[in-house]
Amino acid sequence: MKTSELLAKIEMLPVHKARNLDSVGWADGYMVVQFRGRPDRWVYGPNIAEVERDKILRVPFPDSIFNKCVKAHYQAFKIASTT
Repeated sequence: MKTSELLAKIEMLPVHKARNLDSVGWADGYMVVQFRGRPDRWVYGPNIAEVERDKILRVPFPDSIFNKCVKAHYQAFKIASTT
């Protein structure tokens, strides 16, 4: 799957109560993350369950859950902002 196709499918949702995360999105086993104060996005995956995104949006400490459940276990690549 091309990156442009993936980004077209993803709806970015704001992460409340987070210090580092600004928004997350999920589609087809990939999670897209945008960090606060940075225009770039990071894609993590493949094979991430949608439940992981829901968990990050629901818990009181989303940065910690993201680091333990996603960042430490999946490959990542950066998508540079064009603006």
